[in-house]
Amino acid sequence: MKVLFLTPRYPYKVDGGGLLKTKRMIDFLSNNCEVKVVSLGLGNETKSEEVNRIEYPLPFEVYSPSLVNLFKSYIKNIPLSLVRNYSKNLSDEISLLIDWADVVFVDHFIMFQYIPKEINKRVVLHQHNAEFKIWERTADKERNFFKKFALYLESFRIKKFEKSICNQSDLIFAAPNDKLALSELGISPSKIKITYHLGDDGLLNYPISNFSTLNNDVVFLGNLSWNPNIDGIFWFLNEVWSKVLLSRPCSNIYIIGNVSCEIKEKLESFSNVKVCGFVDDLNDVLSHCKVFISPLRFGSGMKVKNITALYKGMPIVTTTIGAEGIDLEDGKNAYITDDPDVFSDSVLNLFDNPVQCEYMARSARELGLSKYSWDDNLKHIYKGIKSER
Repeated sequence: MKVLFLTPRYPYKVDGGGLLKTKRMIDFLSNNCEVKVVSLGLGNETKSEEVNRIEYPLPFEVYSPSLVNLFKSYIKNIPLSLVRNYSKNLSDEISLLIDWADVVFVDHFIMFQYIPKEINKRVVLHQHNAEFKIWERTADKERNFFKKFALYLESFRIKKFEKSICNQSDLIFAAPNDKLALSELGISPSKIKITYHLGDDGLLNYPISNFSTLNNDVVFLGNLSWNPNIDGIFWFLNEVWSKVLLSRPCSNIYIIGNVSCEIKEKLESFSNVKVCGFVDDLNDVLSHCKVFISPLRFGSGMKVKNITALYKGMPIVTTTIGAEGIDLEDGKNAYITDDPDVFSDSVLNLFDNPVQCEYMARSARELGLSKYSWDDNLKHIYKGIKSER
């Protein structure tokens, strides 16, 4: 089977859950069929000379979320993210490669703009998120009237595009909560197969921490170029962290993930914040922390950070949005709350109770082992692709 794999970014450096899944899918498919990967990028990655990979880096002025690009998107009547991720050269290349392929695998909705309207190949769409949900929820949180209106308008345009491409696809892979969201758009549920967005399962090789010996520290994991992560960590620092420090002034919060100098400076303006940036060894930081926090207030799809915490075996404190799509049980393997006071109380309760920490950590790892297997997930995707030939 020949698979043409279209993705926005080639995973040279895995610095987020989406890229982790993209890398795992490329590796698995490459071991089981013939794959050609075509991607965009910003030209700042280290490229290799692999014959089965083609990349067209975007100039910054194309990718930039500028007013010019927003105006272009209104003129063309398409979502802003499509305008920002379009390359004429890449489009021409894909048109030539489609005849080679048996299946075209579209990894992320923005790459569907490269699929011709008339195509005689099977098209499989991998929805990392129900994208329109992210924009709707962002708009819900926005207080500025004009920004709120613009965000709702963009969510409507994305919803229209997502509905169109889902109808055009032969098969769709989506997380459980995203399947529900797409079904509500009128997409046939029988066309949508469940997929899980999973974390770093290498953490399963490490023992669960001895919580009675750990300092009362918390950890946050997430790429801080993604708006839901930025919003979530600043909500936690503004609404929750001061309450924690009032009771436990020696506590620290470790923040893992790619971060700009500007965001880093803002984070470090809060007390007892340790910004780690990208780290090669997650276990090295996670092993020193007692509680894993995931304070997301909007977004969609499964939150890979929480699956990573399951694999490591850590008690999780998260929100209802953070828990979406994952079989977390409040009080068993996570505390789930949207109230900042309850959130801080949950963290403090775990600080004071290493027995509860261990119970929740072991329950978390058990869930990760029993339900969220990379091998099963990738085989399920491969089987779905083959059945659609």
